[in-house]
Amino acid sequence: MASVLVVFPMIVPLVAALCALVWRAQPRVAHGITLAGSVVHVGCVGVLCTSVLTRGPLVHQFGGWAAPFGIVYVADAFAVFFLSAIAIVSCTVFVHAFGARGASSWEPFFLMIVVGGASGAVLTSDFFHLFVCFEVMLIAVYALMAVQSVHARERMDRTMRYVVLNAANSLLFLLALGVLYGTVGTLNMAHAIEVGAGSWRYVLLAMFGVVFALKAGLGLAFWLPQAYAGLSIGVAALFAGLMTKIGLYALVRIGMVWGIETSWIGWIAVAAIAGGVLGMFVQRTISGILAYQIIISSGMLGLALACAHDALLVLALSDMVAKTMLFLLFGTVARSDRIRAEHARMAPMLVWCGVLVAGGLPPFGPFVAKALLLFGLVERTDGGDVAMRIWLIVAAGASLAVLLSLIRVAMRLTWSSDQRVHMPVWTRLAVVLLLVVLCGIGLGADRVVTYARTVVLSDAHVYVKTVLGR
Repeated sequence: MASVLVVFPMIVPLVAALCALVWRAQPRVAHGITLAGSVVHVGCVGVLCTSVLTRGPLVHQFGGWAAPFGIVYVADAFAVFFLSAIAIVSCTVFVHAFGARGASSWEPFFLMIVVGGASGAVLTSDFFHLFVCFEVMLIAVYALMAVQSVHARERMDRTMRYVVLNAANSLLFLLALGVLYGTVGTLNMAHAIEVGAGSWRYVLLAMFGVVFALKAGLGLAFWLPQAYAGLSIGVAALFAGLMTKIGLYALVRIGMVWGIETSWIGWIAVAAIAGGVLGMFVQRTISGILAYQIIISSGMLGLALACAHDALLVLALSDMVAKTMLFLLFGTVARSDRIRAEHARMAPMLVWCGVLVAGGLPPFGPFVAKALLLFGLVERTDGGDVAMRIWLIVAAGASLAVLLSLIRVAMRLTWSSDQRVHMPVWTRLAVVLLLVVLCGIGLGADRVVTYARTVVLSDAHVYVKTVLGR
């Protein structure tokens, strides 16, 4: 019976989405349904996380078919860590959306589909089902981009570019699945670990690496800033917190199956960070600055994946929460305002708390995560590795650049005008909840870091034994 808990984080959002679709003609009711669904989703993830921590990994076999022939969902420590972040981020977005005005009546339905697809992608142990979950998310994303309230031609141009790019990426994903099944004879992750890939390992790594690097915004992030332009506050916040991190999760799983080429990942991450910093400082809109900060975050996570595994999960959790909080906090004025123009003042205390916490001020979550990354890089420079020293300088410089950029935005928003912009109560509540989470990560850093290290150090053979029952 306990294994049934594994499917609840995917089923609950999908059921809530269908209910929101039924009541689409009454947006207030639809938003209330999705808010209630997100709260239940948090509860399901909490129960599942507690069960995994006390009993060990849980496995659910759909239709009673065991791996590698059936589709298997696995809730291990790594999966529930990401699930917890997904639940926190999505719940606060729906808190904001409940109090928002003028949102599309389709928005609650499609946002819940995104959450359900993300939960399924984290739990599945099957490569083809991972593809299906990504496609479910992408269909909802296409729809959300198409219904946002911008000029019709601009909306269609932006949506079509995104659709074409991701259609090509999905085609490559399908080709990679074909190569995998044709050479290895399985689509199950655990079985792929067991049988190996032989001489096809590098081909598979290259194909899946490009697929998931594009989704994670790591190195192939040219699509990202344009994708966030014109989105509503809630949609942009959920995308900022979820989309690139699910790609990162898939990269980590690929690394678990076939290993990670750390030097390639590291240099690609450095290039992403450098491009993100340059793009951030030439932007004049708040939405553009925040979009390029996502690229920088993807690069930092890439560095953690390459050489500082202790920092990876803490950095991912802190960044998901921080980016969602920033998009909710600045969303009111992030549509067309320019940094050099006069800004209306809005909730100065909340703005400065959000900026300083998300920017990496000690002792909060983002600071702990970045400190772990920098310490990990410092440890690897002891052997005189020039590459590690370059990576350390780039990571430290990017962290400082992000903080200064956020302070610059906060100064313009709070000191440049006597007028005030109203921030809805539900948005304030969502921002405060995310700030509390970031503070909790910092204050409970010892437990969070210990848990993250336990997850990272877990053996792939344990995963194989769990899934295949051997």
